Amino acid sequence: MSTYKFTIIKRHIMDASDSSQFAPSAWSYADSTDEARSKLDIDVAIYLDDALKHTVTLTDSGATLQFDADVSVGDHTIAIKAPKSPIQQTNICVDQFLIGTDTCVASQYNFNNAVLGTTSTLRQMLSLNNAQPHEHAWWGHTEANDSSLNLVGLFYRPTIVSNHQSEWHMDFTKASNGTIWINNPGDVNDIMHDSTMQHTYYFVKTDDTASVDTAYDSYLSTERLNQEVGDSTYESTTTDFIEGYNWQGPGTYAIDSTNLVQQNDSIDISVEDANSVVVFSLTEYNELRKGLWYHRNYTVTPITVT
Repeated sequence: MSTYKFTIIKRHIMDASDSSQFAPSAWSYADSTDEARSKLDIDVAIYLDDALKHTVTLTDSGATLQFDADVSVGDHTIAIKAPKSPIQQTNICVDQFLIGTDTCVASQYNFNNAVLGTTSTLRQMLSLNNAQPHEHAWWGHTEANDSSLNLVGLFYRPTIVSNHQSEWHMDFTKASNGTIWINNPGDVNDIMHDSTMQHTYYFVKTDDTASVDTAYDSYLSTERLNQEVGDSTYESTTTDFIEGYNWQGPGTYAIDSTNLVQQNDSIDISVEDANSVVVFSLTEYNELRKGLWYHRNYTVTPITVT
């Protein structure tokens, strides 16, 4: 049996305490009365496949919703809900997702093999451990009493709007090997939506992102001293020098013994497989090279459930 945990926090507390680049704008209130009502303690419930599992009172100190369960192979839904009656004002943020004591982050690294037991693509093998550079929930969708208010993300610490009788849903699939994965395409009607990209993720144990970034910066500094390009345009900063190294423009790339190198200038993504990845920009190339370094130095640990 596995223990599922979700930490939750009042929206106004999150607004006051989170100054990260991912934090949304602070919630606005109609008046002082509305603000006061939006800061009261509130009972919050969690459901697994429509069965109530736990209810907790959310205070200014935060709270944890949790339950123990054995889930079958296949599709499931976890829902966190604000009270339906009486309707209340305090908005709720879903903060972190844990299995047992492990904080979960969503990854595409080695997805095909880790989840499906098939061969992973090179793009998956170069994916970083965490699909978002933070440890908070960003997936799922919200539903409200007015369907025009439903949201599909992407989120950052998704908000459950209580006076809309809102709910946050996490649809997930348990694979036969015990891994759990999600499909999170975001808004498929958005003009920026890319249907050719992978939108499936599975949950792995988080790592210390800050320490990994520090280690990578140290690696870049060392590599700058060890390599000579002979082009002064690469010498302005450490990052420019090493992260631009071997970039040959858009095309199909593969890994040689040490680096990601261009095979040809084709940008036909249908050729992507276990050995080839199509790269469109220097930014994407830099990210894939960081993934190459990361997986040579760190282990990604899938989380499995019963």
